[in-house]
Amino acid sequence: MVPDMSGVSMKNYTFTILVEMVEPFTYLKESATSLEGNDRYEGFAIDLFEKLADDLGFICDFKVTNLSYGGWKDSINQSYGVVREIEQGR
Repeated sequence: MVPDMSGVSMKNYTFTILVEMVEPFTYLKESATSLEGNDRYEGFAIDLFEKLADDLGFICDFKVTNLSYGGWKDSINQSYGVVREIEQGR
């Protein structure tokens, strides 16, 4: 069962969003000047998260990764990929 979160606000929370550079979802903007932070990225996924952030009042902090989605490896008894990044709080 999904808990009722209707009264919970996301305003002013910052979410780190792991993205992989895959056009048309996420790619570097072409610019004559040096861009910093989230201004460096564009694409469908970036547009979607920025729209959600505007509508719900939260802040996106995009972090580029080349890790696989991840999961659990029994052979080493630990998680890997993006799952491990989340577990490690990175």
